Amino acid sequence: MNELELTGRARSHIIDLEQPRCALHFAVVASLLAMRDAAAREGIDLYLISCTRVGIEVETGALHAPDGFDDLVAGKLRMNPRYAKPAKYRDKAESYRRRWPWLEIMD
Repeated sequence: MNELELTGRARSHIIDLEQPRCALHFAVVASLLAMRDAAAREGIDLYLISCTRVGIEVETGALHAPDGFDDLVAGKLRMNPRYAKPAKYRDKAESYRRRWPWLEIMD
């Protein structure tokens, strides 16, 4: 067997070894992306004001709005019951109302 044949055989083994690694790589990436998306949704779910809990997944355009849009459209700010921090909620709601005076803070 000459050097060229050896090199070709070695390359074919390397390619064979790369195939499972490639599949593993894509599985790991897909898993990390799913974890990232879940973490983003969990983070959005902990926003202080319920109607601001809105996100769009860039890759798919999927919408995440656990409270819907009624309060957002009506300009009603309510404390998120999943993250009940009354003082922080009040500060955030007041900062929004300073910028947009038509907003209504709901207690």
